[in-house]
Amino acid sequence: MHYSLGGLLRVRRYRQCVFLLGGTQLFRSLRLFMRYLNLAYRAKPADYPGYMAALAAKLREPGRMAEFMKTFNSPADAENQLLNIKCPTLVIMGTLDPDFTGPQAEGDAIVAAMPTGAGTPAMVDGAGHYPHAQSPEAVAELVTPFLTEHAGAAASVAESRTRVVASAMVATQASQNRTQTRPSGLPSRRPAW
Repeated sequence: MHYSLGGLLRVRRYRQCVFLLGGTQLFRSLRLFMRYLNLAYRAKPADYPGYMAALAAKLREPGRMAEFMKTFNSPADAENQLLNIKCPTLVIMGTLDPDFTGPQAEGDAIVAAMPTGAGTPAMVDGAGHYPHAQSPEAVAELVTPFLTEHAGAAASVAESRTRVVASAMVATQASQNRTQTRPSGLPSRRPAW
């Protein structure tokens, strides 16, 4: 993750994010990570309390937190892979994502690092770091026409979705400059569309 000293001084949600995620790493603290999630989920999905309880319980299992902590130190540099994207990519960001001083600028920078014409930035108003879970309808309204436009006659919709999702994953990883992996068995944050 790239840090912004100016952002630490100017943007409260960013400052909170940096300190909570930094504290999570430094102290290996589940409590601080759960506080970060409360910040990152600006709008809470209906199943949020159950999801948080299940996640906390899973991370308290022997060895789970240690495996989760490895995701903060991935040697992968997804940012360097952005130039290798070969298909249309939709980069979706929440306008209130605390991980960035300016989520719109971050999305634009990701798209700018891709081959010309490969990326399209899209913002979900009022969403934090997990727009797909916080605002699934808004994300679907962005994704559906994008898939329709880019499905093309040469590729099936399923192949296009696979490529778009793979490209979106690379873009997400690049925006945080670390691989977002989830130890197996942790609750998923997939929207219920």
